[in-house]
Formats: sequence, C-alpha cells, structure tokens
Amino acid sequence: MKISTYLLGTLSLFVIGCQELPTSIQEDSVFFLPPPTTYNTLEVNGVDLFYREAGDPKKPTIVLLHGYPSSSHSYRNLIPMLASQYHIIAPDNLGSGYSDHLNPETTTYTFDLLAEYTNELLDELKITNYTLYMQDFGAPVGYRMMMKDPERIDALIVQNANAYLDGLTQERQAFFKRHKKIPQKKN
Repeated sequence: MKISTYLLGTLSLFVIGCQELPTSIQEDSVFFLPPPTTYNTLEVNGVDLFYREAGDPKKPTIVLLHGYPSSSHSYRNLIPMLASQYHIIAPDNLGSGYSDHLNPETTTYTFDLLAEYTNELLDELKITNYTLYMQDFGAPVGYRMMMKDPERIDALIVQNANAYLDGLTQERQAFFKRHKKIPQKKN
C-alpha cells in the first residue's frame, strides 16, 4: 500500500512537472543552460597542465586557484554559475588533479614553482588580464603571480586564505620558514 501511494504521488508530480507553464510564468521567466565546461590539457615546459574552461573568452576572465589537497574539481558547481557572465579558467596545479605529477625527489614543489607554471599556462592561453579567485593555498600561488605581473590583475577575490603571518599558528609559520629556506631543484 505504501509503495503504490509513493508511486502514485511521484507519477502525479511528474505529470504536473511536465505540463506547460502558464503564459504569465513563461513570459516573466528566462530559462537557460550555462555555457559548457570543457576539460583541457596544455603542455607547459614539457609537462601537461589540466584546466577547466567555460564562458566566452571575450568576457572578463576569472582564474580560479584551488587549495590543498584539492583540484579544479572543487569548482565544478561554481564554474557554470559564473560562465554566462565571465570567461572562467580553473587550472589544476602542477602535481594536483589531472595535471602531471613530477617526482618529488627531483622537483621541489614550492608556491613559486606553482605560480610560474600557472603564469605560463595563462600566457599560452593568451590571457592578458584576469581576476584571481583564491582560496586556501591558492592564495600564496596567486600572490606570487600578482607580484610578478601586477598589471595583469584586474581584481582579487580571496576566500579563507592568509595574506599575513599573524594569521598562522606558530607551527604553520615554522613550516613556511623551513620551506622557504630549502633550495629549489630544477626539473
């Protein structure tokens, strides 16, 4: 009895949902699908970097920099919401997601290295100006990109990321100081 009531209710909702909307609602509402998101790789300095792209390249670009241990996948719901008004690029950092993972015994992963690869990806895509959306350790990557080419940055959107040492615990400050002193190895 419960199953048949459930099925009847579901079928009723389905039929109601498939009916044509009243003219007043049709005229007042706009329904659309967002631009599609594409999934791409581009070779930069001999390694493949993965990125998601959506929206019209003629519109202002927003570059979405993910945190750790994430990837551009974390923006899968945000990209379609922004893509009708902006051109969106969401790269996977070198060593994250679908981008190449270089051997950590021969490559020292630093924020400088990640910023360098991301900058070169944007250069290859011929993106000259953009807004940076940064969260978590996307911020230190983005700040390095900004320091290298400040004229390229139209705006910053910073979410849950530190821009100063006072916001870090003593242990985290020690971590960053240690890693800043490690000499970088070239790939």
